[in-house]
Amino acid sequence: SYVERIIYHIDSEPTFDFQSIPFAFKYCFSITILTDNGDFDLHTSMTEESYETIYVEPLINFNDSASYTQINSRVINIIVENGYDDYAFKMVIKFENTELILYAAEIYDQIDGLDYKINDEMILAFENDEESKKFEKVMNRK
Repeated sequence: SYVERIIYHIDSEPTFDFQSIPFAFKYCFSITILTDNGDFDLHTSMTEESYETIYVEPLINFNDSASYTQINSRVINIIVENGYDDYAFKMVIKFENTELILYAAEIYDQIDGLDYKINDEMILAFENDEESKKFEKVMNRK
């Protein structure tokens, strides 16, 4: 598929201090992908086991957002990694000239600092592999 752009539906009022996060990302409720084969909504969906997983469905109508990335590229590959109980928590979409790394995850502001959880309700979107590696490094310390 040829992807025109990716629209981020961002939570502009997270419950944690965004400035204290040691990596750059977009904190999203969902993501819309506009393609030549239709438009798609990526969001999380709760499983019977109460884990959130990445869910993709065709989109009929969408609300445009000010926050988007122009892609204008073909999809080369999509890689999915599983978290708890084999439910997807990470998706990497590789384009001809860039990639998008998505995590079904959440950041909680705890008394003793930030807590990072995979297979949770938000989508953390990274347009830079180095920043996503910082996120994975922080997760592995917990």
